[in-house]
This record gives sequence, structure tokens and C-alpha cells, in this order.
Amino acid sequence: MNELIAKVKQFINAIGRLAGALFFAALGLLIVVYAYNGVSDFYQKKKNEKYESIADWSADLKVIGLNAKAKTKLVDSYLHVQLELEGYPTYLTHPSSAQKNQNAEFVIKFVDDDKFELFERRVKVSQFTIRVDNQGKPAGLDYQFSNHLNVSTYAKFRSLNVSWTLVTSTPEAKQSSNRADSVDHCAPGISQSERFRRLALHGAIIKDTAANSYSVGNRALSFSYDWSVSHCR
Repeated sequence: MNELIAKVKQFINAIGRLAGALFFAALGLLIVVYAYNGVSDFYQKKKNEKYESIADWSADLKVIGLNAKAKTKLVDSYLHVQLELEGYPTYLTHPSSAQKNQNAEFVIKFVDDDKFELFERRVKVSQFTIRVDNQGKPAGLDYQFSNHLNVSTYAKFRSLNVSWTLVTSTPEAKQSSNRADSVDHCAPGISQSERFRRLALHGAIIKDTAANSYSVGNRALSFSYDWSVSHCR
């Protein structure tokens, strides 16, 4: 009987030693993993600090009488954007178009080197803050927003594109810009056919490889999916 009890005690002690060894092995592994993750997170945060610096972007919207500028930064996986639209064209104040444009939108897009869209934000005109000059007259539109975005996507940002759903024509603009002797295919408030007519005055129109894009020499004309002008020079 005593021998049996002694063997049981030996077995229990052996199990205890094995359990203790396993426990400390697991504890050591957890410490190693925790330390590795801590070091990895530290270096990743240091690497991402460069994206916390402000980046400047611009988009030429002269075809609708505006110029777009944006400042961006990425902090803790949140994209912060400050957008400025310089200019305040007549179609934003004229009774025939101002009310319609309250629900019109600017479509803000950031694209990569291959022009693939990485981020899009649609902003209604009514959501912008009107900026005024020293005389108290409207001089532009401002808007700020934040949006969750991972670092790998932000790192691919290469350019800013801005399109719109605005009504950009007014009776006065149509009257002055539809003159038969005008050759400005980028003038606001003219029809698609009139733009093509004016573009053709400079030579034979070439259909570019990009969708809805046309050119004559160094002059170019591009349309969005709804056939509103997206780019003109």
C-alpha cells in the first residue's frame, strides 16, 4: 500500500513539473509575441508619421469658373481633407440656377498613377461654407471632412479629380457665349454640339483612347458619364 501511495505521489509530482514547464513555456512565448508586436507597431507608427504631414492637391476647373485646392493628411487611419474652391461664378447666384444648384454635387476623387479611383466623396453645394473677400463679396467655397481610410490606400494617392452635377448656364451666359464668332470650346453654358463645333474650328477632331475624350492638337475635351464636361483645355 505504501508503495502504491509513493508511486501516485511520484506521478503527481511528474505531472506538476510538466504542467509547470508547459506554463512557463507558454508564458515565454506570449512575452516574445507581445514584444514582437510592440516593436512592429512602433516601427509601423514611425513609418506612418510621414502621412500625418499635410499634402497639397489641385484640380483645374476653369471650364466652370473655379479652381480646386485640397489639403490632406492621414492620422490614426483617418483621412482629413480641407477643400477650397476658388471663385464664385454667376450660376451660383443667378435666380435661374442658384436654387437648382443647392442640391447639385461636387464629386471629389483621389486616383492612383493609373487613374484608378481610390477614394470618392460627394459634397452638395449647400454643404459648403461660402468664403468672402475683404469687401464681403463671395470669393469661394470651403468644406472639410474626415473619413476612415487605411494607410496602404492613402499611400497610392497621386492626383485629385473633381467633377460636378451643377447647372453652369445662365441666360446672360448663353447670350454672350453662343456668338457665332466664338471659338472657345471651354466656355461655360454652351451645348455639347456647340463645343464640338468650336473644337473642330482648330482642325480634325481625334477620338482619344479614354472614354468620351476628344482632342485637336493641344486642345482637349472630356466628358463625364452623364456627358457633363469633366476636363477642357
